[in-house]
Amino acid sequence: MIIESLVVGIIQANCFIIADPATNKAVVIDPGGDAPRIAAK
Repeated sequence: MIIESLVVGIIQANCFIIADPATNKAVVIDPGGDAPRIAAK
């Protein structure tokens, strides 16, 4: 399990990415903005 956090958007919201490398699936929590940056992770 991988858990990463990013600060995104104009209001500097905390975005979290939780991923499972075994299944290659992930969940994004509170993406706020800056979708290209989040997708690149």
